Amino acid sequence: MKRIIFLTLFLVALIGVSSCEKHKILFDSVPVDENMAEFQLFNDLAEKSNETATKCRLECVVLNDTDTIATSTYPLNTRNVIPSGSTTRFFVREPGTYTIKGWKSYKSAQQGLTPDYQGVIGLQPGKQTVHIYNWNEDPKWFDGDFPYIRSDRPNTTEFIYFNFINLLQEGTYTDDLSQMRPTTKKLQYQMRLDNLNFSGLPLGKTEWQNIGNPVAFGEQTGFCPIKVPNNGRGFRGGLGLTQLGAYRVTVYTRIIDAETGTEVVGEDYWSEIRLGRFLHHVAYTKNVPANGVMCFQFYAL
Repeated sequence: MKRIIFLTLFLVALIGVSSCEKHKILFDSVPVDENMAEFQLFNDLAEKSNETATKCRLECVVLNDTDTIATSTYPLNTRNVIPSGSTTRFFVREPGTYTIKGWKSYKSAQQGLTPDYQGVIGLQPGKQTVHIYNWNEDPKWFDGDFPYIRSDRPNTTEFIYFNFINLLQEGTYTDDLSQMRPTTKKLQYQMRLDNLNFSGLPLGKTEWQNIGNPVAFGEQTGFCPIKVPNNGRGFRGGLGLTQLGAYRVTVYTRIIDAETGTEVVGEDYWSEIRLGRFLHHVAYTKNVPANGVMCFQFYAL
């Protein structure tokens, strides 16, 4: 009887092994090495005073005339980014110089009409962000500050990391977007926490904290930490939750003219930010002629 049982188990195992060999699961993928260019494309375009944000949406974006990366079903929306839907997605291309053409209407692109936007960008090896910020200028390129997690930037629930990017434009009080010019101000980004205890009772706000050094137009701070005291205050969800991302906090921000100390943008807030995350905050001109200044938030990790 034992011999029969052993023989049966042997045959079952043999069948299992042969089944695995005959039904391999293969993924259609290409390895990405450090010499490839990985990029995310941001839409930081300003709209006119009589337009809605959808007027700045690009329903078709093409690289080098043949490489389509945005369509009507997958557009580059205003104050958004592609690839979308995930913090860790990047387009992967060979490093080099690329033309970028964008149309507000996908139909116009199909008909071969003149693009609403056209520029040139140089992609470099590694992770980077590319920002279309002005209808008449080439995109701005920023190093991705990767790897996000390093020995001096631990990925714990004690910190949130912010990368502030200055793309603020000024100088026009008409609907002529061609008159927009990069700000001459160096901007200091500041943050403070909404100091709540776990039951939600208000205890005031923490002191303002500089996020990196002041940055001129077209510069970024790199990912800088803001510490959240791990004592139950500032968290949503109560005590006892220890896993990464379980806690959330409200962060207040403002932008200061580093030379004069005056506020360029008064206090704003971002609620429900998960701890242990890495975020881009991009300062841009929302519209003209009002020249409203806004920040666009995007999770890098």
